[in-house]
Amino acid sequence: MPKNGDAGEDGEEAMQLEGSGDGKERPKNPNTRGPRDRRFRFNRVKVFAIAGVVCIVVILLVAWFVFAALSGGTQEWLESIPGSNHHPESSSPGSLILFERTDEKSYKPWTGVIQKFLEGYNNSAENVVQCGYDKPPSAGQVCEVKMDEFGNCNKENDFGYPEGKPCVFLKFNKVVDWVPEFYNDSNNLPEDMPVDLKKHIQEMERKDVLNLKTIWVSCEGSETADKEKMGSIDYLPRRGFPGYYFPYNSTENYMSPLVAIPFENPEPGTLVNVECRVWAPNIEYNKDKGVGLVRFEVWVN
Repeated sequence: MPKNGDAGEDGEEAMQLEGSGDGKERPKNPNTRGPRDRRFRFNRVKVFAIAGVVCIVVILLVAWFVFAALSGGTQEWLESIPGSNHHPESSSPGSLILFERTDEKSYKPWTGVIQKFLEGYNNSAENVVQCGYDKPPSAGQVCEVKMDEFGNCNKENDFGYPEGKPCVFLKFNKVVDWVPEFYNDSNNLPEDMPVDLKKHIQEMERKDVLNLKTIWVSCEGSETADKEKMGSIDYLPRRGFPGYYFPYNSTENYMSPLVAIPFENPEPGTLVNVECRVWAPNIEYNKDKGVGLVRFEVWVN
């Protein structure tokens, strides 16, 4: 059995692990950590934290790029099948047309986009001719799109935006060699076609059957509340895309037909979800996939 004095000597040796009086170096006590060790541990934690944040940022950026690529691909695909797209389009993700009607800096970006878009229709090439339902273009010719047929949806009026009556343009997609069929019999119309469009077709049927060779257009609020908030609209110069613009066969200077949609009195200070559908027997319609229709939102302050 060790004596009490021996135990005291052993304790003194245990406390002299870092050095002793005999000049010999001894191993450090692993249970003791100096300031340098603590700084090392703290810096290591910081490195791991920064690395974790960087990884999260990289993952989010990759996800964003993948989403953008898929969205762009979907949009390109939708514009390659029979249907329409809308202008102005937002430069940011989404399709919200938001502006303050009394603030020129707020609505000018939108009217500038429309103006630039319509510049492509100022074409006076020799093969651009005036067309009509009884006067389709000859081989090598293309039909003009007359800018003076859009009423107040013009540059001089800033396309109605300062008055809180914004114009949105629908443009039919270019689909090579596609020939439209028409709903030209008021007794044989789709059940889900809006009542006001059916009445319009009946009226055209009484006036001139040639006008029935049209790809019809209908725009309405997406939900019941949107229908109420959207207010009245018009279709200029007519309620659809005339058949004499088709088919598109890659002829030089071809211009896709347009329909201007002026919103007469959208409810201010609220979001209005709008759906515009094109109607032809050989245009596929799938609301869930966004085929055969175009969606956008309008918010006027």
